[in-house]
Amino acid sequence: MSIRFIHTGDIHLGMSFSSASFGVSLGLKRRQEIKETFFNILRECVDNAVHVLMITGDLFEQDYITLSDLKDVRNQFATMTDVEIFICAGNHDPIINERSGYNLLKCSPNVHIFGTDIEKITIEKYNLDIYGFSWCTKELKSYDFSQLAVEDSSKFNILMLHGDAYTSSVYLPLDMTELFGKGFDYIALGHIHKPDDEQYRWAYPGTPEPLDFSETGSHGIIEGIVGEEGLKIQLKPFAKRSFIHKSYDINEEMSFEEIRSMIRQDIENDLRPDDMYRIKLTGIRDVDVKLNIEIIKESLEELVFYAEVYDETFENYDLERIKSENAGNIIETFIDNMEAKGLEDLQNKDALYEGLHLLLKEQVN
Repeated sequence: MSIRFIHTGDIHLGMSFSSASFGVSLGLKRRQEIKETFFNILRECVDNAVHVLMITGDLFEQDYITLSDLKDVRNQFATMTDVEIFICAGNHDPIINERSGYNLLKCSPNVHIFGTDIEKITIEKYNLDIYGFSWCTKELKSYDFSQLAVEDSSKFNILMLHGDAYTSSVYLPLDMTELFGKGFDYIALGHIHKPDDEQYRWAYPGTPEPLDFSETGSHGIIEGIVGEEGLKIQLKPFAKRSFIHKSYDINEEMSFEEIRSMIRQDIENDLRPDDMYRIKLTGIRDVDVKLNIEIIKESLEELVFYAEVYDETFENYDLERIKSENAGNIIETFIDNMEAKGLEDLQNKDALYEGLHLLLKEQVN
């Protein structure tokens, strides 16, 4: 037979967003949206007759999750009687003591939570063995996988791990060459928030809902089938919202209204009203043009869910006045050298203004 599965992880239920750039109020809304998306994933499992759901760590934030939220999850799991649910705890939801979230609730028989030593759980009706372990600490610099081995190659064998396949971090660095050589049909990974389903026989689903502006691009879940014909996986977009970066280069000929209209028109053409935008303004503006960031922000939030705007422009400096005021010092020398290179070259002009910004700022300090 073939086994249909969904692989997710790094949900971070209960995320506080206390230091998020988008503020506390919107953070609370995103916290609820993360929960809604997770429950949508659970409904996806039932609606599509998925056999196995794998959650590869950081299901919730141990420091912030409420007992109410944990009970909601437990109760929803209990309704999914035809879905075998496997969970390995990660560094944000470790099983440290009896007060750890996974120890507070008794889950239904279809929920399998790995212990803190690597173990195998068998589902005979699917001819399936799943191996894994849960974190019992917030950092894990290494783990000895030398004794890990597929015990029955006639079955489908899956390994679930929460760790770092890309760097030698304190969050369980993984040697994928070593693990790949152990013969698993699929290695389901968690911890990295950027989706990566392009590897052969191992993958990260990433966060189903992106958590901040560092998590751009498509986010969702991995849908897969493992069977006699081998393994097939694909990333299915599932997030309510995306984080998007936009940058606009302005010049000293542009008025404030031209700048505002240019940005608004571009965002309007995007047709992404549910998403969250970070706008960066660069270039050179006329000294008399005052960029009212709040007006631009309010204008954009008529079109999209959220926007934040950063002014990284430079004023169109009066070079002769600045040289006169700084005769004989490094500022005059710097201007002369850049003028000699030719300010008709926009790269030279940008370099001059950026350098002047730093020099004048240091002079004030």
